[in-house]
Amino acid sequence: MNAQKRMYPILMVLLIHFFLPPNLAAQAEFAPIGARWIYQVCYLQSCWGLIEEVVRDTVIDGMGCSILEGTAYHSSYPPQPRGEWVLCQEGARVYHYRDTISYLLFDFEAQPGDSWPIRLMDFSHYEFSDIQAWLHIDSLGTLESAGQAFDVQYTSIETENDFGPFAGWSLGMVIRDVGTYSYILPVFYSDQCCYRYNLYCYETPDLYYESPLIPVGSSCLAQVSTGAPAKGGGLHIFPNPAAESIHIEGLEAPVGRVLTVFRADGSLFKHFAAPLPGAISVYDWPEGLYWLRVSGRDGAKAVKIVVAR
Repeated sequence: MNAQKRMYPILMVLLIHFFLPPNLAAQAEFAPIGARWIYQVCYLQSCWGLIEEVVRDTVIDGMGCSILEGTAYHSSYPPQPRGEWVLCQEGARVYHYRDTISYLLFDFEAQPGDSWPIRLMDFSHYEFSDIQAWLHIDSLGTLESAGQAFDVQYTSIETENDFGPFAGWSLGMVIRDVGTYSYILPVFYSDQCCYRYNLYCYETPDLYYESPLIPVGSSCLAQVSTGAPAKGGGLHIFPNPAAESIHIEGLEAPVGRVLTVFRADGSLFKHFAAPLPGAISVYDWPEGLYWLRVSGRDGAKAVKIVVAR
């Protein structure tokens, strides 16, 4: 399988997971830099891990956009880059931006029963082309995750190609009003041929979702394991609460790691590259809650920081 064909399933997944804040007029950015989707991807009898992560923001044709990068994790060789994707917003609508053309993906003003055409890449055949698809708003409900109840909106996508009207199927959900954001998560996707995607985990500074489909005894995927932000995964901060400075323990093998601090609302506050500091002054930080997140090739660790004086 050539590299181009391997990238199309990832594009299909990106086309069905996108995110937008609930208050579109007041909130400009999509989701915090560092938000990550962690998948189990299977092709025929082989499975591997896939991480899609928001890495930076930009503006294209007057639209606020987010840049996502994908990385595949196999047990037998190093992580493999899987391309860069652009998702943009204009009002209540979110678009995938490709080859200077914007393709409508989702309308946050839609209600259950609504549907609209979207464009997807047909990767089930040797010749690749855009195909017609329909996104359906199915129903409203609630979801409990980590002891919290969220309002959710369930979605599905129906596609067609030369072989019939149902080439694949997907299930997604919108988790609404988490802090200042809403998140759209593709829970499952399968095409007619061979690819299957299961969302195992999703993390931001203020939300951690773990799928009930994860095998018993596992946490996300072993090769891309990540701890729930509240648990920290071995990363220790003291004192906490802090008034003047904090000290950090648990930064083993700091080469290639990135340390990011987010505000409680998910917006980026500070960013540190290697060499990472062992202590950080918080003297001039406003009082409140923050998330400190350390990420690298082996996954991410995150803990809460409380600044109080």
